[in-house]
Amino acid sequence: MVLFSSSIKKIIAFLICILMFIPFINANTTRTYTGFVFDKEHEPLPFVNIYIKGSTIGTTSNFDGKFILEIPQNEDVVVVFQYVGFKKQELLIKANEEPEKKMIVLEMENYMLREVVITVKKEDPAYPIIREAIKKRKYYDEAVKSFKTKAYLKSNVKLHEIPESFFLIPKDQMPDSTQLGLVYLSESVSNYYFERPDKTKEEMIASKISGTKTGYSFNRADMAMISFYKNLISIGLSERAFISPIASNALFYYKYQLIDSFRDGDDLIHKIKVIPKRKHDNVFKGYIYIVDEKYNIHSLDLTITRHSQVDFTDSVYIRQVHVPIKEDIRMPLSLHVVMYFKVFGFKATTNFIGFFSDYEINEDIPDAVFGSEVFTVEKGTGKQDSLYWLENRQSILTQEEKENYRKGDSVIAYHESDEYLDSLKRINNRFKPGKMLIGEGYDRVNRDRSVYYHIHSLAEAFSGFNSVEGWNMDLRQHLSKTWEKNNTHLSFNLATKYSFTTKDLTFEQNINYYFDRLHMQRISLTFGHYNYDYNNYEPLGKLKNMLRTLLLTDNFLKLYQKNFVELETSREIVNGFEAKFTAEYARRSPLVNHTTYTIIKNDQEFSSNNPQNSYDDSPAFASHNALTYGLELLFKFKQKYATYPTYRERFGTTLPILKLGFRQGVKSNFSDANFSEWMVGLYDKINLRNLGVSEYAMEFGGFIDKPEFFIDYHHFYGNRTVFIPIPKNDVEISLDDHNSEEKPVVFNSMFYYENSTRSNFLAMHYEHHFNGWVINKFPFLRNTKVQLLSGINYLHNGEGENHTEFYLGLEHIFKILRFDVVWVTNSDDEPVAKLKFGIGF
Repeated sequence: MVLFSSSIKKIIAFLICILMFIPFINANTTRTYTGFVFDKEHEPLPFVNIYIKGSTIGTTSNFDGKFILEIPQNEDVVVVFQYVGFKKQELLIKANEEPEKKMIVLEMENYMLREVVITVKKEDPAYPIIREAIKKRKYYDEAVKSFKTKAYLKSNVKLHEIPESFFLIPKDQMPDSTQLGLVYLSESVSNYYFERPDKTKEEMIASKISGTKTGYSFNRADMAMISFYKNLISIGLSERAFISPIASNALFYYKYQLIDSFRDGDDLIHKIKVIPKRKHDNVFKGYIYIVDEKYNIHSLDLTITRHSQVDFTDSVYIRQVHVPIKEDIRMPLSLHVVMYFKVFGFKATTNFIGFFSDYEINEDIPDAVFGSEVFTVEKGTGKQDSLYWLENRQSILTQEEKENYRKGDSVIAYHESDEYLDSLKRINNRFKPGKMLIGEGYDRVNRDRSVYYHIHSLAEAFSGFNSVEGWNMDLRQHLSKTWEKNNTHLSFNLATKYSFTTKDLTFEQNINYYFDRLHMQRISLTFGHYNYDYNNYEPLGKLKNMLRTLLLTDNFLKLYQKNFVELETSREIVNGFEAKFTAEYARRSPLVNHTTYTIIKNDQEFSSNNPQNSYDDSPAFASHNALTYGLELLFKFKQKYATYPTYRERFGTTLPILKLGFRQGVKSNFSDANFSEWMVGLYDKINLRNLGVSEYAMEFGGFIDKPEFFIDYHHFYGNRTVFIPIPKNDVEISLDDHNSEEKPVVFNSMFYYENSTRSNFLAMHYEHHFNGWVINKFPFLRNTKVQLLSGINYLHNGEGENHTEFYLGLEHIFKILRFDVVWVTNSDDEPVAKLKFGIGF
């Protein structure tokens, strides 16, 4: 043991004393002002803006009208109470005066304009005011070159009604009437930066979610920064943006009525009613408050109804209050959004509060702040104690919210107890024959070692049939381990297939190791003896092929067998630039049909397993060895992302995505493959605002050395079913619904193998979603909320074959369905119309 000298002990004791007295020293610099805000009928007023005059230091009242505000101890301050529709009230509190708990009563706005008479020849007085506001819109939008603010955000969800059952939720997991009320509650504190034209950065410094120990709130300051000085305003509940009441073309969408005018200090404020000319347009209704002579926004009290084609929402209520910050610049002090949901029998309300303080307007922000990282979670976020939240919470909790947090803390404590963990381990790891037979399979979890195991159920394994393997069982297992400290992950995936027709046992084993999950750095080893689709896109799923084969005698799937070992490694080199290298050595062998079984008998016969000749039942090629390798480079220019302590969330890019690919078959004494292929892909999604969204994909390439074996041809994503194809691709979370995605060119109605090529090729796809631009012009269709889409797919395979598809469709039918009519023509053939249906949110 190390012994301290007496002098060191005295120094340590002195430092401890200082640290102990810091809270008391700080306590003397501020004083607490608390109270309630009511209207004249003694009804509590929630979300009243309460702030120190001349600053954005403040708070809001909660649902009960209660507030707590920290004010300076040694100076006179004026506390402002501001609420849309009510007269602003100011209260002077002198230095060193301990304010008593106050019952603040706000009066309705003190109107100056009592009556306005409008004749046929005279327009409403609101119109000259609105015209001036429209003229100044761009000026005020561009007046703020940059700003920094501190954002306090709180959101909650209240469940009011539930259905007796819901098809997506197991009956034993459905909530009951005892679970109505507050079901979600979260708070966060962030620093938010903005610089024109579109640079943003948010740093989350505190987060709290009821019932979660270290979760990160979904609240984002970027979502709360709604500017009505923009012509179009996206709120995320509709594919269309909404027209601002002072947009440059607002007079085409709105009528206006001056309700009255009142004084707010030295400013005269005009309260103007905003009235949609057509209720089904993407518009607001409610009130906008305009400052006289300056013609900037004082506040807004607006509503969006279900008539405006919002998704899954009955109505949205938006209240925003602006306060003077610098010269004639007003900035949002608070935002309150209420959303009323009623869908599939669930009825709920979502409340979102944003309060912004400590503004720094048009001051230099270091260039290092901005970049591709638009959101980051600071170290220690989610670990703040109750004292921190008492000091930084700008909307105090209601009794219901306090109770929700208390219950959440109890749940966390219980979930961390040995008793619960042991019982959870026993329950989750218990083998249940029913689930293993027809359910979700079997899971086993070792939370102490971060090990997880899963095996599919026998029902999933037995759901396979094709003309080559007959009935087969494909049993899949997964084993994984995570090392959180090193941020690494190792997984084993084993597929074991047994054919009851051929008596063959095949398997595929994959070992995948993530070195660095933050940069998606991984290495993968796959080996086995397994049967594969000639078309590497695998466009025909196992279930669809089985149904077509058994019911319609359409055995579209063509298989070959390979014994192989494959090595793959990939990494994000820098943000937006990903590289993947693959090398494989395989013994490839042909397969033939082994069954002619069908459920429904007809005169049609099975085609052969030769994708190049459906009438030739002999083996499609001679067995051979093949050594191949490939390199793929993916460029997502200016990709945005968020950084969390252990992972990175990528939001995509609004610019085109570029993909470069190269494949090589190595000719040698131990390899018969001999080809070289290059490919370029370009993918983009274009936001045309209220005209809709377009997306396109273009892929072109060719062969330097032409392949001998059909396996090595370039194949395309075809489709012969009545279903609209959905390509396999990674789901990408996005801050912007219109970010580009890397999707292959997919054809709605094309043969799977007949257009495969070993020559130069060009494949193109273009699709436009009108998002209400056309349908909303027809009243009898408007209320259905269906949306129109159209598109074209084109293929030139370099061997004299062209394939063209034109299609017209309706999506959002019953919110989730889509129907397309596709006109198909091949080379000089006459167009043939075909009906397709699928998912179309």
